[in-house]
Amino acid sequence: MVELATNTNKKLFAFGCSCTIGEYLPGWQAATADNNWKTTLSDDAWPFVLARKLCITQVENLAWGGDSNHEIMHKVLLTDFSPNDVVVIAWSFAGREITFHPKGIIKQTMWGESAKKFYSAHDIVDLELKSMEYIHHTKLYLESLGVKYVMAITEPWKFKTPKWRFYNSDDYLFYHFIDRALDNEHPGLRSHAQLANRMHERLLD
Repeated sequence: MVELATNTNKKLFAFGCSCTIGEYLPGWQAATADNNWKTTLSDDAWPFVLARKLCITQVENLAWGGDSNHEIMHKVLLTDFSPNDVVVIAWSFAGREITFHPKGIIKQTMWGESAKKFYSAHDIVDLELKSMEYIHHTKLYLESLGVKYVMAITEPWKFKTPKWRFYNSDDYLFYHFIDRALDNEHPGLRSHAQLANRMHERLLD
């Protein structure tokens, strides 16, 4: 069994979308002019629950609402990890994407005129395969660093081809939304607690 909880120098890095930062859980507060545009994260979001189980006091929750799998991969590749860090990812929805521009600007494709252009050229089959590639690339990158990681997916992907052999859904936990947060859309307290428990079990296996 891997011993994770004894080293206080460990840091937990979490990546994902609004389902990872814990939007609409108790304690969460959106960025507004009233709070100087600072988002307050909920202590009940699954990365913080997991960190407490692992006795890790340093948590970098780098998830953000609306993040696509492409952007999650991009954030992972731009993050400096130490060998004793723990990386946890709840991959987002395949229908989301980003595009890059000459100045390095990342633009989400889900809204406005860019969405019409983007989705006229990319259907869900194409986007599901892209997400599988992003996950595979991230997996190889973290393994090359020797960083311990666990990944979950938030939706089942049905794309199948005999030529694609690098994605096996059994390698990843499934993020079950067994209850809902205050907005009745995002995962609730039980959902976050369950994912934290299952990631804890996977890390200790």
